Amino acid sequence: MPLGIISRQRLKIMPLGIISRQRLKIMPLGIISRQRLKIMKNTALVLGILILVFCGVIWLKNGGKLVNQPEATPSEVNVTPQAEQVEIKESTSTYTVDVKYPEFSGLSSSISQNAANGLLKTRTEGSISDFKKDVAENFIVGEPDLPPSALQIDYEVVYLTDSVASVKLSSYYYLAGMAHPNSYYSVFNYDFKDNKEIFLADFFNPGSDYLLALSTTSAEYLKEKLTADGYYLEDFVEVGTEPKADNFLTFVFDKDKITLIFNVYQVAPYVAGPQQVEVYYDKVSELNNQSNLIKLIKNI
Repeated sequence: MPLGIISRQRLKIMPLGIISRQRLKIMPLGIISRQRLKIMKNTALVLGILILVFCGVIWLKNGGKLVNQPEATPSEVNVTPQAEQVEIKESTSTYTVDVKYPEFSGLSSSISQNAANGLLKTRTEGSISDFKKDVAENFIVGEPDLPPSALQIDYEVVYLTDSVASVKLSSYYYLAGMAHPNSYYSVFNYDFKDNKEIFLADFFNPGSDYLLALSTTSAEYLKEKLTADGYYLEDFVEVGTEPKADNFLTFVFDKDKITLIFNVYQVAPYVAGPQQVEVYYDKVSELNNQSNLIKLIKNI
């Protein structure tokens, strides 16, 4: 049988798989390329869809970020601390209350913020309660022409950062029948980083004789100023500036200095009013060069 006839007969009885492989061997090149291209396009499309779905899942899981970035530390957060005013007003036939004090917001530490605000609120409400008690105990009957008793408190934020705060509160206190009202300053100084109040000793090196230095500086300055004003009395200044912690409880601060506050009667007669003495950090650097608080205040 001729070769061509034998080949065709064999081809007719060959298994399907063998026929396919043989046919593929003789299939034109162009047909193979188009089929492969179609498969590649379909594969690429499926892969692209899978990648988009995967990225979408990661994006949702990480809150809109394709990379799971670490949370910013407090120092990296753009914080803007503020002091918002809180007012308390009351008026009766026997007294008036007009009180303002600050409430901090925008701090990176909500724990310290809440602690400081709670302390300020407690102290302010305590002052109002004490005043009302004094009014009740000293109420004068049968004197309708007397002005009512009054309590007024206002404040000045001297210095405020995300690390520290220094607030000066001015109080006006009058009980009906008093010869004259009393005015005085109190302060609120707070360290938000360590979540505690700031005391004068925190500005100085441990074991340093800072009270003596402050006493000397204050006495010299007040003698000169009060003499010029015509109110200098040696006994007032000597006693009021003795190197005792109780004489230097009232102070505020900023980036450059401490301001010591002496209320009426402490270093001068009432008519002279309260007195202040500024002490710059760099003027007593030998006493405060180890103070972590000053470094915190200066952000160094």
